[in-house]
Amino acid sequence: MATTLNERPTTPARWRVVADDDGQTLALTGDWTLAGELPAPRQVTAELARGARLHLDGAGLERWDTGLMVFLLQLERACRELGIAVDASGLPPGVQRLHRLATAVSPAAAPPSGAR
Repeated sequence: MATTLNERPTTPARWRVVADDDGQTLALTGDWTLAGELPAPRQVTAELARGARLHLDGAGLERWDTGLMVFLLQLERACRELGIAVDASGLPPGVQRLHRLATAVSPAAAPPSGAR
């Protein structure tokens, strides 16, 4: 089967946690898209040291869409519950911009549904 210029084989979404001097780093690689198989955040949090800072490293990300953002938001919520601070500054600029938009208004501050 031939592929067009816009098509390329997908690379599985992969992650690994590495301890470092300033806590721990979650390295994300491959394609993090809704079309692929993404890990559940609880798979990641099961490997995290409680109370240690978590740095997100997206240098190995290839393709991503809102599937990555959903994963990150769920991961951050789980980390808050475990007392783990998350540093998203190691994500690509586009992911950081979308992350800022997604977290700009907390659910408590959002207007009620149906409000005009």
